[in-house]
Amino acid sequence: MNRLVNSRGAIDFGVMEHPVEEINYLDYDLRTPMGRSRSILAKKMLFKQFSFAGINTPDLCIGMAVVDLKYAANAFFYVYDRAGRDMVETKQTTLPFFVHIPTEPETGRAIFESRRFTIRISPERIFAETADARIDARLCGEKVPPLRICTRTGFRGWTFTRKAASVPVSGTLCVKGRNHVLAPESALAVTDWTAGYLRRHTFWNWAAAAALLPDGRRFGMNLSCGVNETEATENVLWVDGLQTKVDHVRFRYDPKNVERPWQVVSSDGKVNLTFSSVTGRSEHLNVLAVASRFTQFIGTFSGHVTDDRQGRIELSGCPGWTEEHYAKW
Repeated sequence: MNRLVNSRGAIDFGVMEHPVEEINYLDYDLRTPMGRSRSILAKKMLFKQFSFAGINTPDLCIGMAVVDLKYAANAFFYVYDRAGRDMVETKQTTLPFFVHIPTEPETGRAIFESRRFTIRISPERIFAETADARIDARLCGEKVPPLRICTRTGFRGWTFTRKAASVPVSGTLCVKGRNHVLAPESALAVTDWTAGYLRRHTFWNWAAAAALLPDGRRFGMNLSCGVNETEATENVLWVDGLQTKVDHVRFRYDPKNVERPWQVVSSDGKVNLTFSSVTGRSEHLNVLAVASRFTQFIGTFSGHVTDDRQGRIELSGCPGWTEEHYAKW
């Protein structure tokens, strides 16, 4: 079995070409900044995990997530109708007993179950059900090799992520009694499985896309700054399942008016995009030692990207997401 932490209690950081079957975080030699070994209980309580899946179709944008903070759990599921500009959403923050995320990113299923709704996310299938919406879909992940990366975070921590974009989806969706068929020719997903010992105060910007290009090619994108940036980045383009790595990315936007257009530009020139939001969802929490300020936008990208194999690709009205997130956890 290919485990993240080696026999010395350390990690070989960077981009990982082969599947990581287990995030054996309890084997990691976690220490305080002054060098004292952390207890098993501290290792468990400081470890964070979350799983996100988003789907774009010509008519709909779907998003869901399961978050395990060990002392609290959070989940959300939404469906946005582009034509009707209507959002159906269910979200909940509760005790950790309602969430379970295994430490196997290649095969594990992240689960959130409460009286209000259920979410299950795995690399092969996603399922969510609320009073207003239900989705049951298969992800054809074998067509899109994921990015796997682990980098140092802060002085002693680290973050592992497994991400893919433009994954074909097949299944069914029902929203307020209206049925939709999700076909792999037009429904494409973004997936994100992340875990690690993140900074006590964590901030990131994120941008992602999954769409068909006008000529029929599948295009996916994952861009971020604020977390995985030491030794390597998690910035990647996918065109028909083939990856192009991207260097560091700058997010330029007005923090006093985040609804205005964003500029997303990479230092290597491979990404030069403008994001225009059409709607968004946010959550603000500030309770004792825990705080979160989270805003995720749904909108479109315009501009250009450069693929290593096929050169410059012009984007216009490409559906995707951006995000601003601060957490104290």
